[in-house]
Amino acid sequence: MKHVFVKTNFLVDLLRPFPVRDAATLFERVANDFILHIPWVSVSEAKRTITTKIINMVLGAVLFRAQELFDNGERDLYFCNANIRDFGPTSGNALGAAYAACGLQYLSDFKVP
Repeated sequence: MKHVFVKTNFLVDLLRPFPVRDAATLFERVANDFILHIPWVSVSEAKRTITTKIINMVLGAVLFRAQELFDNGERDLYFCNANIRDFGPTSGNALGAAYAACGLQYLSDFKVP
C-alpha cells in the first residue's frame, strides 16, 4: 500500500470554495490507491487560512460592488453584518476608511434605517 503525506496547502486547495482539480483528484483516490497522512497541525492551519481567504473575498466583493454603485450616484448603501470581529470597523483596522470611501455604512445588525 502507498502512503502519501500532504500538508496545509493540500487541505486549502481541497476545501476552498472552488477546489483545485489536482487536490480533488488526489483525494478521490484515498483508500483505493493509498493511505493519506495529514499532520494534525495542518487542519487548524488550513481552517485559519481558508477563513481568512473567504473573509477577504467577501469583503472585496462587497467593497467592489459598493464602489460601483457609489460611482453611479447611489448614496443609500449599507453593509449589514453581525460578524463584528471580522468585518466591523475599529481603530485597529482600516475598514472604516474603506467603507467611507465607497459610501458604505456598516451596520452590526440587520436593521436598515
